[in-house]
Amino acid sequence: MFGDLRLGTNDLLARDNVAEMVFNTMTKAVPVMYNATWNLYYTDSKNVLGGTSFNYLNSWAYQNYDLVYKNVIDDLGNMNTRWGIGKASSVDAKGNLDGTVTIAEYNKIIDEETAPILTYDSKKTDKASDIARDLRGYDAKSVDLYINGKVTAKQNLTDGTVIAAETGDGYVVKVYANDSGVVTSVSVVKEQLAKVVSVSSAKKEITLLTTAGNKAVKDTDSFYENLAGVVENGDYVLAVVDADGKVNDAYVGETVTGVVTRYTNKGEQTVGGTQYKVSACGFADTDLKAPTAYKNTTDECTLYLDSTDRIIAISNTKELSGEDVCFVAYTQDAGKWGNEYEAYVYLPDGTKGVYTVSSINNSTKSSDLDAFANARNNHGTGLYVYTLSSDGKSIALKNGGNGSLNASDFQIAKNTAGTGITIDHSQARYTVGDDEVYMNSATKFYVHNTNKAPTVNGTSAKDAITASTGLSSVKDNAVLLGTTQGDLTVVYRTVNGNKIAIAVYGKSANDVSAASDELLFITNGKWSKVDAGDEYYYGTAIFTGEDEAREITIKGQPVVGLHAYKTDSRGRYEMDEDFTCGYSGTLSAINKEILYVGADQLNKLNGSNVKIWDVTDEDKPTLTSVSFLDTSKTYFGYAVVDNTTDKNVLAVYICNEVTPVKDASGIAAGQLVNEPVGTVAIGSASDMNSASGTSDNAGDTVAIVVGVTTADSGKTTTATIKDASGRTVWEETWTMTISADKNVVWRVSLAGGNGSGSDTTHPYPWSWANTGWPNPGETAKAGVYSYTVKTSDRTIQSGDFVVETDVDPYSAS
Repeated sequence: MFGDLRLGTNDLLARDNVAEMVFNTMTKAVPVMYNATWNLYYTDSKNVLGGTSFNYLNSWAYQNYDLVYKNVIDDLGNMNTRWGIGKASSVDAKGNLDGTVTIAEYNKIIDEETAPILTYDSKKTDKASDIARDLRGYDAKSVDLYINGKVTAKQNLTDGTVIAAETGDGYVVKVYANDSGVVTSVSVVKEQLAKVVSVSSAKKEITLLTTAGNKAVKDTDSFYENLAGVVENGDYVLAVVDADGKVNDAYVGETVTGVVTRYTNKGEQTVGGTQYKVSACGFADTDLKAPTAYKNTTDECTLYLDSTDRIIAISNTKELSGEDVCFVAYTQDAGKWGNEYEAYVYLPDGTKGVYTVSSINNSTKSSDLDAFANARNNHGTGLYVYTLSSDGKSIALKNGGNGSLNASDFQIAKNTAGTGITIDHSQARYTVGDDEVYMNSATKFYVHNTNKAPTVNGTSAKDAITASTGLSSVKDNAVLLGTTQGDLTVVYRTVNGNKIAIAVYGKSANDVSAASDELLFITNGKWSKVDAGDEYYYGTAIFTGEDEAREITIKGQPVVGLHAYKTDSRGRYEMDEDFTCGYSGTLSAINKEILYVGADQLNKLNGSNVKIWDVTDEDKPTLTSVSFLDTSKTYFGYAVVDNTTDKNVLAVYICNEVTPVKDASGIAAGQLVNEPVGTVAIGSASDMNSASGTSDNAGDTVAIVVGVTTADSGKTTTATIKDASGRTVWEETWTMTISADKNVVWRVSLAGGNGSGSDTTHPYPWSWANTGWPNPGETAKAGVYSYTVKTSDRTIQSGDFVVETDVDPYSAS
């Protein structure tokens, strides 16, 4: 009844102890009889003097429930005990069930791995005698040997040599025996590190690169669920592959990531204070290094471990991107004894710093550092993969070799001598050297103003390069120079055959991008002219980072919103409308840390330097706090971030709470025209025609009510609609003839096509420059849009509206 339990007869019993004793009573005990004459117990009524003997066929479990057991082998060759309802006709010499047991599949209750009598997970080739000693007392003359699930001919294991030959560091050898002391089988599992080369959800198939070639794991395999939805191309898994190339198991193994601080000639590696020994398990991917070949104590690496925590292979090819590449603007002697240099570095998060160069291409030799700093007399200027020290004071640089700019996961394009590019906001594709690269809203730009070359002492180095994100953040028509090869360098990744620019490093004769702290917010459209003969006006603006609005003199009459600017020698401001500045759109605060502008997540909303401005009253901008943003409401406004990939908030300008736009459905004829100035309505063509008394050939339409006066008559008026990124999606110029002050309805088909009205003509559909059959131009997409209507001397009106869903491109004729 006690079985393997090590309990005293007076010990208290836990519930699982009781369960085990009940099970033992049912399966390991048999009824006995007592003879008073001989004062003995016996089990065989025909042989009283035979005493007691065990016979499973007499057990309570078998007699009452037909509960039987048998040995089965799993896919890896491991021994399992299968319990179920079945029949048995005989037992062995010790009363245990023998091979006569039958259990129908539908009567199986559980398969439980049998505890092996011996387990080896390290090399035992020269210790066969030890294994032979371990097997003493067992019958091991005829045993099934399974290697990775495939059975070989029966083996005599008595002298230990067969098992010793199959052991290895990281291999797992298990020896199984029955209750009668007979060794029944041995399983040997030799894992390997396999690479995922294909994941097909349609076929429900995952292909692994193994030492036997590419092998498929299918959903019919019992271990498919170990990988499905867990791994993707390029991942590594532990796989068990037999001699026929069949994968019998696969699962995600353990890894360790860090910098190796010590290694041995045997390949043992120490990471994070722990030493990892070497596995005998193999791998097929040549991008990985064997532990004995890895001797790098500078770079971060990944150790791939077997199930015994030994190293199979090592990778130090990081998944590099533009975020791993920095631009060194200048390097100079640090002014200390020996060849020690400091570099003026522009990091991919938009920050700048001066760092001591700790190594170049893993070398700390003075001669190599000296050659780096003075190479080609460019003072180390160029692109490098970098690693900052933990204290942020030094930097390790690499520009060649494994894990650097030659890594296969991204490439470099360089201009040929004498060729540069001109930025065009309407164009995404550019020729750089022999490559066609695409730049987009995620591309980082680092542009060196050649008129601000770093001096020997580095006093102007911090101002030499501007960093910004997105093609539209670089001034339209800006020229990135290319006097010599490499003046213009693009880090790109190939996606579906297209070369997508991650980072652009260039030179220009001017500043061509606006930094976050070079933005101001125009609080209203009320401008007073400085004097009759000048184009300058007087108005109110808020500069990023400042606590108070201030009055400025500015050229022209810019509309409410964020603007980049420049100043002249007299301190007068001029807007630089070629820049797209900050974020604009619907604002929604998730909490005090995260702000969404449309679909873009901005962070650190509650930072110590964040300025939250309430500009709902254009005449009285108020510096408030993050608590102003009610998380249950949505607002329209603008946000400035710190030009880093983290998108940390610097300033927020809240213009108004967003309410649903007016639906024109069911509005009586003429009613829309009489709506107050600033009304925006969106509806179908028929709704809008009925509401405004005008006509439009097809499609959903936006109507904007604008107030004009007789003073505007005869002036050239331009109406413009822009999307949230600042791109113009519709524009019309019209010379108005107005006989009386009135409200004019500006109407635009969101699906393209032409329209006309009594007071306005609409010759252009939405994004008219992209028209083409059968798609009538680029139709409106869901999002926030801004509009302005202005003459040569004043902004008549500006505002915002929301298109809630994409417009069907085929709804217009």
